[in-house]
Amino acid sequence: RSLGSYKCCGILALPREPSAGQTITAIAANNAVLSGTVLVASSSKRIYVWDVAAEKVLAGVPEASMHTRPITCLRLSQPHSDYQSATSMDLFISGSMDGSVKLWDLRCMQECRSFQGGH
Repeated sequence: RSLGSYKCCGILALPREPSAGQTITAIAANNAVLSGTVLVASSSKRIYVWDVAAEKVLAGVPEASMHTRPITCLRLSQPHSDYQSATSMDLFISGSMDGSVKLWDLRCMQECRSFQGGH
């Protein structure tokens, strides 16, 4: 499907499981690199990694690492070749109404660090 000069690559929907939540609260894609990976946060405080071309979930954040309140923003690492290594492209952050910002490793969906008191 086309949307003006844009082409629709796929349709995102939350997994069909009770713990997935009812609505999407945040979404992140990296437009600076050719990637079919999209991050989606749901109303159940879960974060999913989507393959847009396959229209399926590749991974999710473990329940023990989830935020305690709804997620309001997601951001994938952006490429800055002068300042970062290739492995830093595997990082993303999430911000939540619980006042925390978490740094995640996309390769294993593990929390690297949590920052409290701001967002």
